Amino acid sequence: MFVEFEYSSEVLTSLSGAYKDGRLASIVFGTNRRKYRPFGRTDGKSSCSSYEEFDYKFNRWRFGGFHGSVVDGSVYAIGIYVKPY
Repeated sequence: MFVEFEYSSEVLTSLSGAYKDGRLASIVFGTNRRKYRPFGRTDGKSSCSSYEEFDYKFNRWRFGGFHGSVVDGSVYAIGIYVKPY
């Protein structure tokens, strides 16, 4: 997966997606200019009603980086480092 932002004018503002059985199924990166999506599952909600969705928005100046864990090739946890005000 590769996402390239426009340097200095585009910043990450949201992270959303879906998970099932503790595994990340899809992820969407939102910026002040566009959404980069979807990475992972791309089927419609009608066939994926058992997926849990998440949506996290943050102040564009607070994003610091990502962390997470992988088990058996699946992302089980993804987190965001944020910078203090």
